[in-house]
Amino acid sequence: MTDTLRTATPADLDALCALEARTFDARDRFPRRNLRRLLASGSIRILLCEIGGQLAGSSILSFRKGARV
Repeated sequence: MTDTLRTATPADLDALCALEARTFDARDRFPRRNLRRLLASGSIRILLCEIGGQLAGSSILSFRKGARV
C-alpha cells in the first residue's frame, strides 16, 4: 500500500467533491464551483493525501501577497 501527498489538479475535482460529500454536512462543504475556482487560483494550493490509491484527505492552503504570516 502506497501513501502519497501531492498537489491537486483540475482532474481531481470529482474526487474532491466526493470527499467533501463523505466528510461534511451539506451546509459545511465547499460547492463544486468553489473547488473549481480554488484549483484554478494562483494563490491557493490544495494538497491531497492518498492511501492505497484512494483519496483520504485534503488541505487547502491560501497564500496572500505581502502577508506577514
